Amino acid sequence: QSSPKDRENCRRSPNWSPTEIRTLCDFVQRHKAELFGTVKNTKGVNANKKKLWGEAASTISASSGRNRDWYQVR
Repeated sequence: QSSPKDRENCRRSPNWSPTEIRTLCDFVQRHKAELFGTVKNTKGVNANKKKLWGEAASTISASSGRNRDWYQVR
């Protein structure tokens, strides 16, 4: 169990704004096949997906001013 002091140091990320959600939806629609599609040649697929999620995070951060990493966006 965590103590109250631990909870003070732990901060949640801010909720997603409507602009961030719209930006993410637009990005996913444009890259749906690469992010979720089946792939016959699997060499480098995970690296490419990580790169795309990084691009999504950069796009969202630029539009909203909130710094979100690729893992939060994924």
